[in-house]
Amino acid sequence: MPPIQSKPINEERQPEKIQSYGFLVVCSLPDLQVVQVSENIKDQTGFEITAWLDQPLAHRLDVTILAQLKEKLVLTHPTPSKASGEQPPQLSKKNGGRSSDESDEAESRPEEIDRLWLEPTINGRNFHLSAQVTGQELILEFEPANESLTTSQFSHLLNGLSAHIRRAKTLDELIHAAAHQIRQITEFDRVMVYRFDGMWNAEVVADAKRDDLPSYLGRRYPRTGIPAETRTFYYQHGTRMIVNVDTEPVGLIPPFNPKTQQPADLSGSNLKAASGIQINHLQTIGVKASLVNAITHNTKLWGMFVCHHRRPKFLDYSLRDLCQTVTQILSDHILFKSTTERHNYIYQIDTIEDKLFQQMSHSWDVVAGLTQFETTLLDLNSCIGAAIYFDQKLILQGITPSQTEIMELITWLNQEIAQNIYATNDLTSVYPPAERFLNKAAGILAISISKSLKEYVVWFKPEIIQTVTWSYPGSAPAEAQGNEIQPSWQQSFDKWREIIKNKSLPWQESELATAGRLREQIINIIIHNANELRALNQKLGKANA
Repeated sequence: MPPIQSKPINEERQPEKIQSYGFLVVCSLPDLQVVQVSENIKDQTGFEITAWLDQPLAHRLDVTILAQLKEKLVLTHPTPSKASGEQPPQLSKKNGGRSSDESDEAESRPEEIDRLWLEPTINGRNFHLSAQVTGQELILEFEPANESLTTSQFSHLLNGLSAHIRRAKTLDELIHAAAHQIRQITEFDRVMVYRFDGMWNAEVVADAKRDDLPSYLGRRYPRTGIPAETRTFYYQHGTRMIVNVDTEPVGLIPPFNPKTQQPADLSGSNLKAASGIQINHLQTIGVKASLVNAITHNTKLWGMFVCHHRRPKFLDYSLRDLCQTVTQILSDHILFKSTTERHNYIYQIDTIEDKLFQQMSHSWDVVAGLTQFETTLLDLNSCIGAAIYFDQKLILQGITPSQTEIMELITWLNQEIAQNIYATNDLTSVYPPAERFLNKAAGILAISISKSLKEYVVWFKPEIIQTVTWSYPGSAPAEAQGNEIQPSWQQSFDKWREIIKNKSLPWQESELATAGRLREQIINIIIHNANELRALNQKLGKANA
């Protein structure tokens, strides 16, 4: 899978805006002086901007809250300078956070105050406060404090959700169960699970929704529908909530930090406003509010929970936290199930490989060992047929092209393919004569035993005609811009069906690895037979001397 690329570090940042359901305060470090505030701070707190700006944070936060905040800060160093190389103040690690030996992804995530956050009261109004240190700034985000889940309520819900998810027997059941559980606790109109393929195209693999809404299950989205910058954000930060797409975002006053002459770094902000493209997309499909949680697997972005609502919707931090916990449970179960399935597959293939080797070794006959016993070449992968050309003999098994067609294919392989192991699920794109036998061999996996003798083992997969439903904005699938295909979010949200022909199902990396090991075993047996023959000839030579 192609890596997710972040923006260049030295790219000049422009001032960003936040969603208006909360407000934001930027403080300098280590003095905790307020240097920037969001434009809506008076609407949110009742205090004028001048009552905040250029004032100590202590003037507006309760002594207890301020003490709790300072407790989380490591203020043992003054503001760092490039010359000194000193480190800026850091927020303490989250309780129950990731360990230091986990992925680079974890290391790139901004440090937050622990999951319980702080709960200040300002001018008689209750808020939830989260904080993060970015460079020489402390960024404080405030959002309305609705009635939150108590610890016992959180635990009760989590235990029930975990039980539902654990009952799932397959990965598909697991994903659907998680989507339904998240919809149940959030009451969103729709909760989907997107899964990314190797090219970052996304497929809807679960769709828990209101009965009156159309199903998006099976829909696919091109990689440009979820741009690399968006994927990077979710990979690094995990979640994003949009409360109301119709409200105007608010900026910061002043736009640039007067002490650093730079805009505030809102890359990890919960309140950060969504891009205009994303807002236009949601408005086009009739969605007013959304919540997205990233699903990671083996330190990669595996997919996302995507929640949509047709009315503005604010989800309290405790419910968002519960959703993230469910997401983490799903990620852990995906890892467990995929690891278990892989171990089972490896055990099964190891058993087949050992059996084939024993059969070939029994009489040191390669062809007989691979074709004349209960376990054969056909058991080694997901093929429907196989052929082995060895010692000037062609042996066929299962459903295959004709002998003439196979010999022509082997001649082409020997002349055109340099690799000793070669696989394709689109044979006609490189070998047009394959159009004659697509129902038997639209895809092949081939290993060379001896190029000089033109000896090969070839496995075959048939054509599988697939109908793929893509979600494209507009009457055309997309508009080409440079080397990328850019969606036109401003147009109507249509679906477009692509008929995929001439291709088989793809070969898995594990199947290529297994074929490579079989090739080594065959060559070892050939070498053994050659050495045995040499030894016999030497004995005969001595006997005749």
